[in-house]
Amino acid sequence: MVSNTGTILACEFLLLLICVDFIQVTIAFPALAEQGGSKKSNSSCQVQPKCTDPYVQREADTAFKLCASLKLYKLCLDRIRKQCRGSGGIYYNTVRTLVPVLMRNHKCDNVTLPEKEKGLLNIFKKRQMQGNIPPKPTVKPKCTRTKRLYSKSEEKKYCGLFGDPHLRTFEDAKQTCVVEGAWPLVENHFLIVQVTNVPLVDGSSATATNKITVIIQENKDSCVQQKIYKAKSGALPAAFDDGTSTTGTSECSVRILEVEKNSLIHIRLCHIGTDIYVRQVSQYLTFHIRMPHALTSEDFSMGLCVNGCPKQQIIDYRELLSFTERRLAKVLPRKKITRREAKKKCQDSNVTGFYLDSCMFDLLTTGGSNFTLAARSALDDAFVMDPVGTVKDLRNYNVTIPKDASETETKQKHSSASSPSFCLVSHCLIASLWFVLLHRFI
Repeated sequence: MVSNTGTILACEFLLLLICVDFIQVTIAFPALAEQGGSKKSNSSCQVQPKCTDPYVQREADTAFKLCASLKLYKLCLDRIRKQCRGSGGIYYNTVRTLVPVLMRNHKCDNVTLPEKEKGLLNIFKKRQMQGNIPPKPTVKPKCTRTKRLYSKSEEKKYCGLFGDPHLRTFEDAKQTCVVEGAWPLVENHFLIVQVTNVPLVDGSSATATNKITVIIQENKDSCVQQKIYKAKSGALPAAFDDGTSTTGTSECSVRILEVEKNSLIHIRLCHIGTDIYVRQVSQYLTFHIRMPHALTSEDFSMGLCVNGCPKQQIIDYRELLSFTERRLAKVLPRKKITRREAKKKCQDSNVTGFYLDSCMFDLLTTGGSNFTLAARSALDDAFVMDPVGTVKDLRNYNVTIPKDASETETKQKHSSASSPSFCLVSHCLIASLWFVLLHRFI
């Protein structure tokens, strides 16, 4: 029999969920699960029966018991973390974000609780025969100094997402993916980044990003509180959800910087040596992240930037771009532009390599000329985030050409694709200098 207090707590939790569009997420989840992950992985991510139901059923008639119940809830969510990756994780990530909010609201940090799950469960097995007196709250010392967990000099890895969407992973794999709905890009103990992609053209698998959510995880060693940043089409705020733009100490903080008004946001996470760019191009968003190598391994993080897109979600963009005009007309009967026209528009935007292929693919599949801007801005931001890697990539990447092209034309095009123009190299050097100056003086 669930106590009245338990019912009230359940209602309180439900209200918090509603506040973050939990109802919309729950309704959308089955569709996203079918689109984004295997049936096996979605069936194993049973947050409700494994974690939520036990939380609601536990009798928490004191603040001490409530905090113990919430801690058990959090331990349960941590235990099923790997089972809830992929699109099935949107429900999971929403709940996992809100449990610490409840713990903070009820000042659970000031309550001394058993560390192990067995000790927490024993709290609810004891009968209140003579009344259990909870331990006296311990006052948490004020955080005054930020601990740098990763230094500036540590090797960094880059990941970017733009356009239809096109993904460049931490390991420099280049993919074009469907990934409709909500998907995690990066998820670890310090940070969660989730993107939402929407269809572009009826009858086509083309999608683009219209929402990005960045969750800064609480880290007591670095004086960093949990913060949530939400960007969506038409709204690129220069602050977190709570109206603040920084957390941590002045010597090493997490900060939001508005680099270009209503266009480019830079989130700096000093304590883990990480930089994030969120940019709006027309009605869609692009994302770039530069993170210490140690945080990008599969042992520590997961998400599209780490693991790449699931095989069933990957589109072979090179195969499409290798088609002749005649073949393209059959495959894309409603296309609004020829391959030659698409290539000219993209080259006029001064992009090459993977970004040229991506630009052409987007124009052919959607007809949207704004995707030339998305490819150009993605190349600009990649230069800033990873100048050496981007130049190396442009030199080594061979732009896709039609299969019936002559051998001479193949050699010419591969040669032009393998060496970035002097303009692009100069751009890289300027962008690198700008990035160093930004980090030195901001």
